[in-house]
Amino acid sequence: MVDEDGSKARLEAAVKRLELALGRAAERSGTETEDVKRLHREINGLGSELSNAQAENDRLSEDLAQTKAKNVTLQNAMDNISTRLDGAIDAVQALLEE
Repeated sequence: MVDEDGSKARLEAAVKRLELALGRAAERSGTETEDVKRLHREINGLGSELSNAQAENDRLSEDLAQTKAKNVTLQNAMDNISTRLDGAIDAVQALLEE
């Protein structure tokens, strides 16, 4: 399974390092060049995509947890029904053997 928290942390750290590097480059030149501005816009867009992906991941994780809980409930019901059917079959066989 993918280490989602570790991957997110590494991505966020890389974005911060890039922002710092861009800031330093802009300070050295005195003004931001069009390339730096474009990169800032791209970083902001990637940040939005990351937020959207994290929200979708959270939603899907919740859906998965609910589905697993339903599966456990259905499995328990199926086991209960199976046990009851086995008992009924045994009772019918006992009656037929009399």
